[in-house]
Amino acid sequence: MTKTSGCDGCYDAGAVSQRQIAGGNGYVQFRTGSTGALRVAGLTASFTGVSNPGSIAFGLRLQNGIAQVREGGVYRTDVTFAAADVFRISVQAGVVRYSKNGTVFYTCGVATSSALALAVSIANLNGGIGGAVLASGI
Repeated sequence: MTKTSGCDGCYDAGAVSQRQIAGGNGYVQFRTGSTGALRVAGLTASFTGVSNPGSIAFGLRLQNGIAQVREGGVYRTDVTFAAADVFRISVQAGVVRYSKNGTVFYTCGVATSSALALAVSIANLNGGIGGAVLASGI
């Protein structure tokens, strides 16, 4: 998914998946694509629209080669990234973990029991994510 029109710098593009992770086990995985554009992607039970990236419960804010873990809009930690990197946000027995290229770099301190969908909110033109996969029940 790539933002190709709209306001450059405004959260006015994005999407939410119909498919969800249910039962506390699954993951979303995606490639970052460009390093510069601002976007937030992750898992959420209630996405209030592309103009509110803070409604993504377990997300990654990607911009200028820095991926920040944002949970409900609240900063937790960050890690650098390159255009070819792959991020995964997984849920196992309700525990949320964030990994980059297969290595976990943050574990959420609060368990979740909600069904979670992939949500993406994109601010900059040509920003987006690629190769998104949502797997449930694993």
